Amino acid sequence: GGSCLYIQDRGVSRWDTCAAEAILRAFGGDLAKLSGEEAGEETHYTYLETDCNLDFVPGLATCTKYNSRTNDALGKRVNDVEAFKPYSNLCGMIAFGKEFNTDDGRQTLKDA
Repeated sequence: GGSCLYIQDRGVSRWDTCAAEAILRAFGGDLAKLSGEEAGEETHYTYLETDCNLDFVPGLATCTKYNSRTNDALGKRVNDVEAFKPYSNLCGMIAFGKEFNTDDGRQTLKDA
């Protein structure tokens, strides 16, 4: 037995998920931004070297002890990318097996 769907809304960095993403893709699954799946976009995290968070969307991310550069705004939605660590997961993620890695499968997830 195995799982075919996993949702994580916070608390990890991209480095925590890059190996799992590679394995998922090798077996026909995928890992994408939860915010992108909700919006009907196919979006993946980037692993490019950067000093700022490339996944930041103003007003969408809440500062937590895991993603914030300081403790000044914990628990608040922030509109400044500088408040966040460069590689923290701000948009949540959804990992799914090959059963859902089709247009019909993704539509089933959106409809649920």
